[in-house]
Amino acid sequence: MKIVKNFKINERNIIIREVKTEMKDEPYLCGYVEVTKDNKYYDKHYDEIDFHSEILYGLDPTFSGIIPFGCFENKYYIGFDCSYNFMNPKEYNLENIEKVCKELYDFIYESEEK
Repeated sequence: MKIVKNFKINERNIIIREVKTEMKDEPYLCGYVEVTKDNKYYDKHYDEIDFHSEILYGLDPTFSGIIPFGCFENKYYIGFDCSYNFMNPKEYNLENIEKVCKELYDFIYESEEK
C-alpha cells in the first residue's frame, strides 16, 4: 500500500492510495475524503451514506472511519475502493479517482458551503 496522491480542499485532506493484495494481482486505487466533526456525515457508517458517483458508474463508499495505516493523525474519513474484478484499471485510474474524490467532497460538504 502506498499513497499516490494527497491534496487538500478547503484544508481537508484528500488521500488516494494504491493497494495490492494477494487476492488481486493488479494494484487498485482507493480514495478518501476527510470529514470534520461538525459535518452531518461524521461518524456515519458508509452504508448510511447515499453517495453514488456520477463519474464512475455509481461507485459507492466502502469505508468510513479512522484510516488504519498510521498517517494523517486520527481524522475521520469516508472512502471508496476500486478492487472489484469487473473494474477496468485503465478507467479507474488516478485522474478519474481524483475526480471521484472531488465529487465525494462536494457531496459531503454541499450544504455547508452554499
